Parts: sequence; C-alpha cells; structure tokens
Amino acid sequence: TGRRSASALAAPLPAYRAWDLAAAPLPDADGVDAVVHCAAHVADWGPEGDFLRGNVDATRHALASAPGARFVLVSTSSVYSDHVRTVRV
Repeated sequence: TGRRSASALAAPLPAYRAWDLAAAPLPDADGVDAVVHCAAHVADWGPEGDFLRGNVDATRHALASAPGARFVLVSTSSVYSDHVRTVRV
C-alpha cells in the first residue's frame, strides 16, 4: 500500500492499494502476517500536527491494521534511499 494513487507510480505494482494510514487503519488486512512500515512524515519543519498524523497516528493505524502480525518499523524510505525497490519473497 502507499499514499500515492496507482496511476502516480512510475511502474505498476501487483495488488497495489492506495491508502493513507494517517487517516485510518487499512481495512480488509485479514491474513497479513508481517508488516514492514516504511513511511513517515519527513520535513525540516512544519506544523506539529502534520508530524503527529504522519508518524504517530499512521504507525498506530499500521499496528491496528494487522494485529498479531510481525511488525518492522523502518521509518521512511527517504532516510536510506531515493529509489524504491520491489522485493518479492
């Protein structure tokens, strides 16, 4: 999942769903056994509420989306790369 619409992606991803975790937990996440959360609100400055929604609320919603799943918090891809890679396991 990601915040961008599927049409905004550089390349199509299989089973991609656009969703804003800051707004609410992801519906219909039954059967998810692992979550890699690598999204955050990142900026040099801005309104505190933007950081709370994009980091605290979104992380809480990610956890609530798949209770009991293994959870890895990476933060955001902008801290380690400006390129996104798709890894199939």
